[in-house]
Amino acid sequence: DLPAGIRFYAVVSAFLVSFAYGRATPGFLRDVVGNWSTEDIRSLTESLQIPGLALGLASLGSSVVCAALLAPERNRDALVWAIKGFFGGPLAIRQLRELDTLITREEDEKAQIEARRQANKP
Repeated sequence: DLPAGIRFYAVVSAFLVSFAYGRATPGFLRDVVGNWSTEDIRSLTESLQIPGLALGLASLGSSVVCAALLAPERNRDALVWAIKGFFGGPLAIRQLRELDTLITREEDEKAQIEARRQANKP
């Protein structure tokens, strides 16, 4: 389940990266806007490349941080969080940091058995 913030981040970053680095962007702007010069269009796409690159690198870095550092220490699936980190960027890191450590059924059963054992000791 992806929260709305992560969905929004994924859509905006995908749009910005594709708009900044897409080969069809100048043609699209020429067709849609119509009255822009080629220089204006090139200037716009070049100015969007730095934020697009920053969002792309933030997504890639967030994927690595979620999968390699945060997910294992919280007993979460690294692949799932790598994907969430890629699409959600820093928002996924924040979400994962807010989660408690996941306790499996086996770990819970062992803890209950140990607690019963401690309670039955004289």
